[in-house]
Amino acid sequence: MEEPTTPPPPSRKKIRLTRAEAYAMRLSRPRKKKLEFLFVGLAIAAALGYGLWHFQDEWLPYWLPSEEQAAAPATGPVAGEQPATAPAEPQAAASGAAPLDFLSAAIWDQPRFLQGVRLFNQALDRHHAFRDNRNRSDLPPQIEAGARQAAAAFEEVRAEAPAAVPLADYLASCRRLVAETRRLARPEPVATTPPPPEAPPYRPGEPWQHPDYLAGANRFNQALEQYKVFLADKKRTELLQPIEEGAFQAAKTFEALKGQAPEGVPLADHITQCYKLISDCRRQHLEGAPAAPANPFDRGTTGPSRRPALPAYQPPP
Repeated sequence: MEEPTTPPPPSRKKIRLTRAEAYAMRLSRPRKKKLEFLFVGLAIAAALGYGLWHFQDEWLPYWLPSEEQAAAPATGPVAGEQPATAPAEPQAAASGAAPLDFLSAAIWDQPRFLQGVRLFNQALDRHHAFRDNRNRSDLPPQIEAGARQAAAAFEEVRAEAPAAVPLADYLASCRRLVAETRRLARPEPVATTPPPPEAPPYRPGEPWQHPDYLAGANRFNQALEQYKVFLADKKRTELLQPIEEGAFQAAKTFEALKGQAPEGVPLADHITQCYKLISDCRRQHLEGAPAAPANPFDRGTTGPSRRPALPAYQPPP
């Protein structure tokens, strides 16, 4: 008797995914990682915010001073400051001292000392801003107020300060900051140009002493001297052009003085002499130029009348 045959196991169906489905399955895991990174970043930001809030008494007064610290400058002098006269400030500014630098608070952790250092550094920041922009007139009072308050803080802790703390140098820096700010706030003197000298009054029978008139006369005299040199040696034709230019400049100078010249100054005669000298120079130019040919077509070439006659035509053999 034959045993019944068992049917073959059913074959598994293959599921084919589209490209979009396959890409979505690949992105499922990275999305989870992005969420994890986001949560970790938020936790770190919350921890930093809590730390800043917890220690705000340490850093907040340095960057955001209270209204009392930024009040108007005190009327009294800085403690320990010698009353300086007005001429003493430019001497301190003109000396070859090193530029002002920020003070260090790392050498002593006394609260009043730290406050003085913070006030000075804030005032020095404003000093740099005012040095770059002199139009901010509100900064000098704030700078002086900060420097004075810093000096007062240093004076309070001078008795208990250790030997390693250079309070004397810090006080000197406060005084220098006040002096430098006053020097920058002082308006710069305006350079005034002296007025041009006035010509003395004209006296009949004497040359007019106007500067432009004298300059024009000097130009004409120089041109006339050069023209005399040319007349002595007419081969020096290179002198004619400078002579003509000098006479022309002298004529222009005299013409510009027509409305200013007093009566009795012969400006018209001077102008006529200048243009006469120019005319003589141009005439000498024309006389010294090479003579042009009488016939403009006669340039020394062989014309039709000078060519030899052509031989008679001979037929080919």
